[in-house]
Amino acid sequence: MPSIMAFFKRKEKAPAEVQRLDWKLLERGAVALYHKSSVLSADLAWFRQQNYSILEMNAATWQTPQDFHAEAQRVLNFPSYYAKNLASWIDCLAELPVPDESGTVLVFRRFEVFARAHTQLSQT
Repeated sequence: MPSIMAFFKRKEKAPAEVQRLDWKLLERGAVALYHKSSVLSADLAWFRQQNYSILEMNAATWQTPQDFHAEAQRVLNFPSYYAKNLASWIDCLAELPVPDESGTVLVFRRFEVFARAHTQLSQT
């Protein structure tokens, strides 16, 4: 099965690219953990200004893995055949539309609440 990962094609970046927030975040990995909501808000404002698609979910409302899958299907507009399991999550996530000139940002607010209750799922 193929795997998907983010990468940069060129070893040398144009000087303006290294200063962009998206480049700074992605060079550290595909996931960024925010400890201050004010920093997240500022970064989301930058992404909106750059015409990124921003999709937000509130993990504090998820009592069960089924709650996670239901909100993911709704917010991410997954198709009706979404099987509400991690394999299907990965398949549907790979099919999300991504704007050509920007990108897509997934925001999981209060993920630590869900992670405490469902450690195995949250670390998968």
